Amino acid sequence: MNLVRPHAFSGVAARSGRLIGSISALLSGLCALLLAEAVNAFANERASGLSYALGAWFSKYCSTVLATRILIRTGTSERARARATFFGFLSARSRARGYTGNLLADADQLGLVPLVQSSYAHLRLAPVSFLVVFLTGGWLSAAIAAVLITISIPLYIKAGRQAETLGDEYEIAQADLELRELQVLESGQELRGLGAGAFACEEVAALSEREHLSAMKAVRAALGSSLITEFLSGVGIGLVAMVSGFALLGARTTLLRALLAVLFTNELFGSVRRFGSEFHQSQEVERALKTFTLPAAKTAPLDLFPRALNVVALPGQQPISFELSAGSRLLVKGPSGAGKSTFLEALLGLREPVAGTVFAGSAPIAYITPHEVLFAGSLRENLDPSAQHGDLTLHEALRSVGLSTSRFGSLDVNLGPNGEGLSSGELVRFLIARGIVAQATLYVIDDVTGLLDARSRKEISRYFKSRVNLCVVEATIDQPLISPTAIIEVHE
Repeated sequence: MNLVRPHAFSGVAARSGRLIGSISALLSGLCALLLAEAVNAFANERASGLSYALGAWFSKYCSTVLATRILIRTGTSERARARATFFGFLSARSRARGYTGNLLADADQLGLVPLVQSSYAHLRLAPVSFLVVFLTGGWLSAAIAAVLITISIPLYIKAGRQAETLGDEYEIAQADLELRELQVLESGQELRGLGAGAFACEEVAALSEREHLSAMKAVRAALGSSLITEFLSGVGIGLVAMVSGFALLGARTTLLRALLAVLFTNELFGSVRRFGSEFHQSQEVERALKTFTLPAAKTAPLDLFPRALNVVALPGQQPISFELSAGSRLLVKGPSGAGKSTFLEALLGLREPVAGTVFAGSAPIAYITPHEVLFAGSLRENLDPSAQHGDLTLHEALRSVGLSTSRFGSLDVNLGPNGEGLSSGELVRFLIARGIVAQATLYVIDDVTGLLDARSRKEISRYFKSRVNLCVVEATIDQPLISPTAIIEVHE
């Protein structure tokens, strides 16, 4: 975030936030002015005090509505817009190198764009409050406000960054705890069989304690920073009130001017306080904006199938180049751990290669891997997530891969999470059937032959032989399912 140009964010939400922040700041200043007039009128026993008080209340109400309801509604709309782009982001052929962020978290950060921009708009109008303090409270009040604000801004920024760091530590500790709890639950039987159940429970307890300590550190840091910043703000307002009070006692100023000096000092510190609390959020928002900025589309049309030019998926591998076309059967061979799966992920754009270039294709892809995730739902929902095909098409796809037993007679049969209810071999055939339903023309198969019995291998091999226009890439250490037209050797 550029502090010289705090309005660096673009877009409707950012502009709305700046507009709302500016109007809210002006209404808040108007409220301070009317409130000072109301107190002065009541002190002088004038009936106009009630009108001024009602005007101050209405101004504050409008400012609050703008700063809360409308600003939150704008942020919610921006968050929804970001989440609506998930599919476009995930289906993009390329994105920022090394991206490992959390899409949901980044989408939530984009919902803070109006709030961050509103705080900067408040800050931009802070000189108006400072000018009012100088004109009504004199040079001493202005000097007090300037000195304390100069001291407080670095503290606000430091406190915000410390809170951000501790917040990140807490999120990491929480994620580690949740992951280990899931691992313990999933491998409960194995742990009991090995007599390691007590050890696993102790490890979860240690991670839980770590998460608790991280949360307490974050809370203490937030309370400590709040104490410091609120103390400076209170000292500043108190000193200006003292200077104005002595001036009022010495008949060097009027009650109205003294009230304006104190109230606008409060407005001044309020603007700076908002700036400090939102400063670290602006860094996260800026990162989230980069996350959801997809590369500009290329003017040249994409090839139907991907191709590789001097691609190195893992350090130490030899560069690999190839082109795929309809009917290609590419076999990727190599020992276990040589990087075959990593190479396939680079081919699909799931990870960046160490070197070389992968030119993405536009063909629909079926990715067949033992680690593929299925939804907790019916066979129909998993075969056809978009609900675009009839039952006849779905049954035909299942029969094509040998899943025609009574277990698959009803498409309403429910599966558990991650395909629970299917054997490993059935899962592989089910994924191929899903590719058939989706009319995929590129099948990428990652070391699944060992999960299939002889009959299933023959049925799947027969299917691919009968579909001569399909492009198939298979990585395996066993007998392949395809009759390769090209072979790539991957070595450690």
